[in-house]
Amino acid sequence: MAAPLVKTRTPGIYKRGSRYTFSYRVAGKQRWESCRTLEDARRAKSARQTDIGRGEFEARSRVTLHEFLCDWISRYQGTGRRGYREETRDEDRRLLERHALRYFSPKMKLTELTPSGVAEFVGWLCDGREQVKLGHRIAVERARSAGERDPEPLAEDARRDLSDSSVRNALKPLRTALATARREGLIRSNPGVDVALPHRDEIENDEDRPRPFSSDRSSRRGRRKGDHRDDGARCLPRQPQTSADVRIGSAATGVRRSECWRWRVATSCSTATSRTSRSASECAVVAALDSSWDR
Repeated sequence: MAAPLVKTRTPGIYKRGSRYTFSYRVAGKQRWESCRTLEDARRAKSARQTDIGRGEFEARSRVTLHEFLCDWISRYQGTGRRGYREETRDEDRRLLERHALRYFSPKMKLTELTPSGVAEFVGWLCDGREQVKLGHRIAVERARSAGERDPEPLAEDARRDLSDSSVRNALKPLRTALATARREGLIRSNPGVDVALPHRDEIENDEDRPRPFSSDRSSRRGRRKGDHRDDGARCLPRQPQTSADVRIGSAATGVRRSECWRWRVATSCSTATSRTSRSASECAVVAALDSSWDR
């Protein structure tokens, strides 16, 4: 049998056993909550009344962060004219399942996520030791689900540092989901809007970083004998004829694909011309190195 309610000096708050309880009404239904101390009960009752007045109570009391993220990724349609492509949805779902849903507790409420919590999440993403542990844990789960042998244990100095762009990509779906929650009135502010992102030296070995060329193909980019161009310089196919030429030229020079079709580069530096916004000197370099491109 439940312990009886004993009135306290605060209206609407009662003592039941060792805890303090209070009630309130939402949409005509009475609800009860309990707290450890009388002061905690006062604060909670005041907060609930404020949330009810703002229409935020249901979300603040019931929805967890995991539940909202799983629901958001399946129904989000984007905010721009292009909408939200299914390829982007699949990639964001993979990032959420690998990072945010593994870091944050399944019991955490959506409204309990704070800016400091998002900052700690970013710090966890930047921790190479934690990321290599995560990768190993995922590998063990996949091996066991497939009935295979567990991978070898990690070395004590093993690390897997994510680049700054990979950290931004891992945080992007979480920030977008929180922005949706704010627009829908589920939270008062987006805790991830002002989070500080890292700006470190470039990390060479990052498995999550997309590369336009494979390592073996990159090694085949030959140089013409006597060529003294900078290491960052790349040459564009002299006359783009196919979509493959356009993709290669765009990845090598940074020119948009639509502009690659308009390149008209002669073999002589003196007659090098271009209809794009590239400078004349860059056109000359492309013309001079045109024949050294290894397709």
